[in-house]
Amino acid sequence: MSYLFGLLFVIICVIIIVYFNNSKNKSKSLENETNFLDILNQRKLQPDQILFTDYNNSSNFLSVNEKQKKLCYGFIKDEQINVNIFDFKDILDFDVQVNDESKRKVSIGGAVVGAALAGGLGALIGSQSGNQVNKIKNINFLITVNNISQPTIKFLLLEPTMDGKGWDPDGIVVKNAIHKAETWSGVFNIIFNENKR
Repeated sequence: MSYLFGLLFVIICVIIIVYFNNSKNKSKSLENETNFLDILNQRKLQPDQILFTDYNNSSNFLSVNEKQKKLCYGFIKDEQINVNIFDFKDILDFDVQVNDESKRKVSIGGAVVGAALAGGLGALIGSQSGNQVNKIKNINFLITVNNISQPTIKFLLLEPTMDGKGWDPDGIVVKNAIHKAETWSGVFNIIFNENKR
């Protein structure tokens, strides 16, 4: 009987620790987001679109200001928020990687689909191989900018699962990541169209 009470006590302690750690991380994430927005406001770069990573205590930020034609990339280094600002004309390319593979052009049944990011990304990710649904291990948004010191910005939209098995492609976590990827693909397509003018 005392063994069961001991086990129950340990389980309750673990639940309390996890709860307080999650609360602390959420609080830190909100603080980082607020600080990033303050930096943008000070520089008169209020975002038309903004994205905070859901991971690493919200240590990565992405925003665009259409009027100033600026892309802002924020990250935490040595507990300080750093912000890199790029002109739209310095954005060279973007890509969405699912399980570390590009989804800009995807081969399905021998046919190459070139417009995967124009609204069809979710369907491509959710496609089945035979009867087995492919698990999603990670989703990254990559931006190539005209900057020698940091030519690629890698933005994590979906982190790997703790067990390494991957996420269910029909699950809400994957659908949220796909929605972000498609939204930001649309933003960058608009930027590229403006750059052509």
